Amino acid sequence: MNIIQLLKYEDRIKKMVFVCLIISTTVLFYAPPAASARRVKGKAMTEHSVRLLVEIEPQGWFIERIRNKKEDIPRLIELPLREAVETLYDKNILTIRSSADRNDIQYGFAYIEGELNSLSEENGRELRRMVNEGIAEIEGVYFRLKVKVNTQTTVEIVRDSFINIARRFYYQPPIWIERERFTWESFKERYLISEDKDVLPFVEKMGYYYDARRGFI
Repeated sequence: MNIIQLLKYEDRIKKMVFVCLIISTTVLFYAPPAASARRVKGKAMTEHSVRLLVEIEPQGWFIERIRNKKEDIPRLIELPLREAVETLYDKNILTIRSSADRNDIQYGFAYIEGELNSLSEENGRELRRMVNEGIAEIEGVYFRLKVKVNTQTTVEIVRDSFINIARRFYYQPPIWIERERFTWESFKERYLISEDKDVLPFVEKMGYYYDARRGFI
């Protein structure tokens, strides 16, 4: 190998080394995080303690009556409220509406609502104590359990606050079942139904059971 060939060979080696350095630097700079890091991040995003309420999307507006089966709660109730609603369900306390999502930040509170006349006397007294503490309010025939929220409020805070509120209520018989019995005509009047053919589909939607002999339960 003469001197000219040797110089050309050396030059090719230098170019190859330079290309390898460029490639290795690019891979190092743009490489995705390690799998373990992605798993940790993924885990963190699903746990209550690091999720903000502002990340919770609305699930829509529902009549969330306790007549619904307990297994329907995850479908009807937003994540931060599920455990509290399950607790109220187990205590036979009727709930009708609830919300804990990013839309509630503009109003300053998340809530669970129920019908006042569905509470036992003991639970009615406990509710009034909560009203005095500022964590509940009464509007007409309804009551509302409330937790203050803002853009920094975590799912964990909302969840734990409502669980603590729900635990203060006492177990009661489902006294509201007897109070909510309707005849065919009174049911139509209550829910503004004009046609007989629309009654039974609405009964099923609302979770009532129809007994032609006794009325609606």
